[in-house]
Amino acid sequence: MVTDTDMELKRLVGKLERSVIHAAQPRLSPPECFALVTPFIDARLQLIQQRLQHSGAQAQHGLRRVG
Repeated sequence: MVTDTDMELKRLVGKLERSVIHAAQPRLSPPECFALVTPFIDARLQLIQQRLQHSGAQAQHGLRRVG
């Protein structure tokens, strides 16, 4: 399953390849690179938090059944 975050990662990698990695002279400054990567990091962190909260809720539900 390809998520929106996965598609954003592909776009990000493509832009980094064109603007930094394969460019004769990098066209992105460090702050521009950071601005490009930050939304991806935020999206991944949010997904991880949601999964952890979901797992925690399931564990709590399981404990209630046992107890």
